[in-house]
Formats: sequence, C-alpha cells, structure tokens
Amino acid sequence: AVAEVQFSDADGISVTAVLNVDTEGRLYEVDVWKVNFAPLQRWPTEPEMVPVLFNTLFQRTATPPAER
Repeated sequence: AVAEVQFSDADGISVTAVLNVDTEGRLYEVDVWKVNFAPLQRWPTEPEMVPVLFNTLFQRTATPPAER
C-alpha cells in the first residue's frame, strides 16, 4: 500500500480505501472496504477523507473516523 484513507459513508459506517501498487511500483488497485460489508452509498469528498499515516514498521497510526 502506498496510501490509505478512512471516511464515513452516508450511513455513518466507517470505510477504508487503500491504494496498492504491484511489485514494480506501478498503480495496481484501489481496495475499498466498508467495515460492515454493505455496499458503498457514495464516494467521499476530499475534506471527508482522513489519511492513515504509517510509521517505519508500516503500522497504522491514525484513529478511525468513528472513534473521534
């Protein structure tokens, strides 16, 4: 993963979107996961997306939107 954001869907359920690259560093896919597996109701606007920061061990360091 080269980038990850979290946001709340229109129904308030937390969603994570991850941008992945292939083994040669080329963009490969955007993986979108809604925590209750329901369909995504809408795409977020830029201000609604909260970046998830990674430390040097690639561990998540951000607080999910639902916990703020």
